[in-house]
Amino acid sequence: MSLEFDKEFFTTFAFTILNIVVLFFILKKLLFKPVTKHMDERTKKIQQALDAAEESKEMVRQMKIEYDEKIKAAKEEGQKVIDMYRQMAEKEYNSIIETAKKESDQMLADAKAELQVEKEQLVTSIKGEISDLVLAASEKVLKKNLDNDTNKKLIFDFIEDKNVS
Repeated sequence: MSLEFDKEFFTTFAFTILNIVVLFFILKKLLFKPVTKHMDERTKKIQQALDAAEESKEMVRQMKIEYDEKIKAAKEEGQKVIDMYRQMAEKEYNSIIETAKKESDQMLADAKAELQVEKEQLVTSIKGEISDLVLAASEKVLKKNLDNDTNKKLIFDFIEDKNVS
């Protein structure tokens, strides 16, 4: 029985090996190729998704750089506008101050001129009153009246000669 057992064993063993090899080729053809194909496709899809994510990440980074540049440019432009308006305000301020100074200088000059005119009128008026008083006093002293215009002229000349002011 040992030979039979051995023969039966080897026969079974050989058929089992043959079945495994046939099963392997069948599975390889029917199962392994589709599974491998499916795994390759899945790997490609995952790689494509990773590539798309990397592209999106790069695009977001570029957009952030552009955004930062635009913000920086907007801040610079805003600062330029502020500086421009500050300069305009300073010019306007200086113009107003200069105009006010000119007006005050003009008012001062007008007031001085008006005072000079009033002073001259006052001096002329005082000279006239003095001449009238001198005439009246001379008339009383001399009891004689000369021509009124001649008397006034003599008195004005006398006052001018004596530098009465």
